[in-house]
Amino acid sequence: MATPISTLVVSVFYLIPQMVGAGVLVQPLLGFPHWAGVLIVGATVITIVVTAGMVSTTWVQFLKGSLLVIFSLVLTVMILVRGFEVKTGGIDGLIDTLNRKADQLLNP
Repeated sequence: MATPISTLVVSVFYLIPQMVGAGVLVQPLLGFPHWAGVLIVGATVITIVVTAGMVSTTWVQFLKGSLLVIFSLVLTVMILVRGFEVKTGGIDGLIDTLNRKADQLLNP
């Protein structure tokens, strides 16, 4: 009896953040409300698992993991080739400008 209960508890705590993230992701991409994104992604996942089974779900996870590793390596190589230098401007330039003008901004 403890095994099914612990499986359900772990699954709930694993799935809730994923569904919340799915709703947050669908909102700006498709313009749907958060709850609709959760329902759409949840229904899609359930449909894939029910129709194709856990084998297809395992392959999807394998593909996602492989892409994550490959693109992490590509990004690492790109950073190492380019170096860690930061060009003027960007966020560093913004922070420098704000630090120089902090007194003016805080005491108008």
